[in-house]
Amino acid sequence: MVDAARNKTSSRGFVWRIGAALVSPRRALIEADGPANAGQAPTDITILIALLFVAFNLGSLVTIGYLLVGGDFLGGVQSLVARLAHDVQKPLLLLLGGFVAITLFAGSRRRPGSDSDLACVAFVSVIAWASGLAALRVVGTHVGFSIGAQFTQWVSALAIISYVAIVIIAISVARGRPKEDS
Repeated sequence: MVDAARNKTSSRGFVWRIGAALVSPRRALIEADGPANAGQAPTDITILIALLFVAFNLGSLVTIGYLLVGGDFLGGVQSLVARLAHDVQKPLLLLLGGFVAITLFAGSRRRPGSDSDLACVAFVSVIAWASGLAALRVVGTHVGFSIGAQFTQWVSALAIISYVAIVIIAISVARGRPKEDS
């Protein structure tokens, strides 16, 4: 069954891949490791990170838009790059850590391209936790409660724990690959 899922020739859509990563991570990892889905997971993660960036920074992005339209183009670009560098740095480092772990522990069956796909599929769980936190903040603003720092730390810890658990599953998927002929 693992080889059948890995060798599937038809590619699934974006929504299916994200849903599978959340509902059935092992199945999503096995399919992402196959040739039919090669390179799709990094694109999916880029889209999700961009959406999350917009969700968390909508007010700042409107201000940056005013700067760009109002004639301070360089100031707007500098603000956008600074905001991107600040907000995307930690997620990318976490994603890189998962990739390195998968690649190192895959042993003789390592394939850096496929290992990158596996790390990206595992990272969907972190984005789900962050999206849930963002949604709670929005609801809280309208209902009249605020999310405290301690709650945010707990959610962040749960996100990292879920990521590590799925990276461990990804390592087992990588180690289960058929050996390549040298």
